[in-house]
Order: sequence, then structure tokens, then C-alpha cells
Amino acid sequence: MDSVLSQLTVESISAHLRGTGDDPTVQQAVHPVQIEHRLEIARRLFGSASGAAGLDINEKRVLEVGCGQGDMSIVLAEVVGEGGHVVAIDPAPLTYGAPMNLGQAQGVLKSSAVGSRLTFLRADVPTFFSSSSPAQELMSNSDLPFEAAVLAHCIFYFPSEAELLKTLTTLRRAGDIKHLCLAEWTLNASNPTAVPHLLAILAQSFLPKAEANVQTIFSPPQLKRLAESAGWKLKSESVIANPTIQDGRWEVDMTLDFQREREEEIKKAAAAASSAQDEDKDGEKTRNLKTFSTFCDSIRAHLPDPAGSAKGVTCVDVWTAVFEAA
Repeated sequence: MDSVLSQLTVESISAHLRGTGDDPTVQQAVHPVQIEHRLEIARRLFGSASGAAGLDINEKRVLEVGCGQGDMSIVLAEVVGEGGHVVAIDPAPLTYGAPMNLGQAQGVLKSSAVGSRLTFLRADVPTFFSSSSPAQELMSNSDLPFEAAVLAHCIFYFPSEAELLKTLTTLRRAGDIKHLCLAEWTLNASNPTAVPHLLAILAQSFLPKAEANVQTIFSPPQLKRLAESAGWKLKSESVIANPTIQDGRWEVDMTLDFQREREEEIKKAAAAASSAQDEDKDGEKTRNLKTFSTFCDSIRAHLPDPAGSAKGVTCVDVWTAVFEAA
């Protein structure tokens, strides 16, 4: 695997994407900085350097869960090679996402030089493996088992711990999936400039589910316990410290924008929370909005830019792990 990974660069993958033409929207589909981060995740999961898992997926079949616009999908398609295949699933509507939505971005990747190695499907894991799923025909027509299921930066989108456990358990019981690969934020800021990102993650967890990127937060110890409960055994884990991607700035901007948009509602929540009469059915929502606003104030206090912008905000660390069937 090391020889395969060593040949992959942002430039080589971008060159494959440019094979679709000189359309400038290609760079909106997959950002070079995001490709580099996904390459580092791939090195941690599939390389053999110190701390890496050394899982071999070349010429194998991989299931990617929560693929989104395909930032990880394009890297996995390169790693599996010509004889391998990536089935990438996501339950979100194809109109979701910006600056390109899922349908547009996935279309660009399917038109690329490695597009034949990719199959995109709109489904969650339980639906994908249900007997009535159209995916059953796809699986029955392949002699290759799934060497691994990969969840990269999608875990915080799960609406609850119960839903994540159901997904991990379904993957384990699917039978032919040999490994489980995870990559997600650690909730640890090894660089002080990542503290605003950490606070934004925590703040979003108090928003209504339909309004935030972060639905449910999990720490690495929690994820290990859930995976083990689902029948997986930890093989290796590592941490990517202070990754140089834009997500920290994006999440901070989005979180503070939401606070500004809901300013009047938050003021009412703060007033209600200070009242002894706050016992109505919206009491929990009121407390959550007040807590959200408190986190936003803390974000502003930790911004590295004296002007108060998100410039200079970096990302919290990323945890990667490989599990095998217990």
C-alpha cells in the first residue's frame, strides 16, 4: 500500500479531475486542501508508517458511509486502483451542500478519470443493507466482499448515539465487511488557534437538529466504546494534529452568523432563563439557545484576529482508527 500511497499527490488527483475539461467548477467540487487532508487520513488508515494501520484496500471493494460531496471518495477511488471499487452512500438530498451541492460534485467525480471506480447512492446504512434496497442487486453482481467500511468526517452528522450504534452494528452484521475505518474531530485543540473551532462544535450541539452541521458530538473514547459494543475490535489509532483545512473558519463563521440571525430569539431566551416562571414546554429550547449564545461569546473571546474575524482560526485535531471484526 505504501507504494500506491506514495504516488498519490494533490496534483495527480487534481489532474485526473481536470480530465473532465477546464471547467473551473471542478475546483469547487473538491478543494486541493481538502484532498491533502483526505490523503493524510488515507496514509493513517492504509499506510505502514509508525502509528498507521497498514490496511490493504488496493484492488479491493470499499463502502464509504456519509460521502457528502466526495472529498474522501475521490481519494479512496485512487487508492483501490483499477481493480477495486468504492460504493459511496449518503442519505442527504442531492441538492444539499455549497458551493456545489452533492449531485453536482458527485457528477464531476463520476466524469473524472477514476469515475468508473465510483458508485454513488442516496441511502443510509440500514437502508443500503435492507432486503428491499436496490443496492442488493449491486452487491449480488460483485464477487468482491467489502474490505472496509469508511466513515470520514460524517459521524457528527448522526442525529443520535442510538442511530450511530445501529449503523455500526449493521455494518458488523453485514457479514462480508472485514474492517471499520473512522476519522473524526477529537475535541482536542493542540493549537490555541483551534479553540474557536472546538467551541463552535460544542455550540452547534445545542442548536435544533435541522439547523446545525453538528448533530451529535462524540469523543474518541465514546466512539471506541460504541464500535466495541457493535462487535468491532480496535486494531490501531492515531491523531492528526492541527490539520490545515478550512473547516475551523467555516464552522466559526456559520455559528456566529446563526447567533446574529437569531439575536432577538436569543435575547428572549436569556430573559426567560433568568425568570423563575420559565417552566413552560419550551424550557429546554430556551436553555439550549442561551447555552449556545454563551458559547458564541466565548468563541469571540478566543478569536486570534483582533478585528474579530475568523481569520487565523485553525482546526481541532483529527482521530483516525481501524477496527476489525471481533
